[in-house]
Amino acid sequence: SAKLCVETDSEAHERGDRPARDATRDTWLANAGIATLRFAASDILNNLEGVVRLIIETANARACPPLHHAPRGPPPSMGED
Repeated sequence: SAKLCVETDSEAHERGDRPARDATRDTWLANAGIATLRFAASDILNNLEGVVRLIIETANARACPPLHHAPRGPPPSMGED
């Protein structure tokens, strides 16, 4: 429901026609309502926790309804006196 694309980019993504191809694909995905998060491979290697945190935060912000953990089981009993 978050409609989120996550991509890992290496140095090769900055060469040749790759930036233009990435931009074309990102535009196509955006027109379909899908956001793209792009991370450098070095960021993933050096800060995996931060990358995962950002992915989760972005997915939660985009989700409809928001992705959250619903309580398990029935609601608590009000008790009877």
